[in-house]
Amino acid sequence: MLALVRSGVGLSLARDSLAMRESQSEGLVIADRVGIDTTLTFICRNASLNDAVVRAAFDALARARGGDDPAAGAVHRPAQSG
Repeated sequence: MLALVRSGVGLSLARDSLAMRESQSEGLVIADRVGIDTTLTFICRNASLNDAVVRAAFDALARARGGDDPAAGAVHRPAQSG
């Protein structure tokens, strides 16, 4: 994605540290006064759901997003085929 930005034909979301580095080394401009209304979806492999680090990440997301909303941290598992 950053290659498109560098060539002048794209926009990209980037972590702050990456954006700062690209701004300093490549002269890219950071749009720090722009807000974007968007939906982000967090995904992981179904087999990783019980991993402690993945579980902690999903729990943190649920706390940050939902407060008392029990659906805020919902995990939607893929339908079983067969």
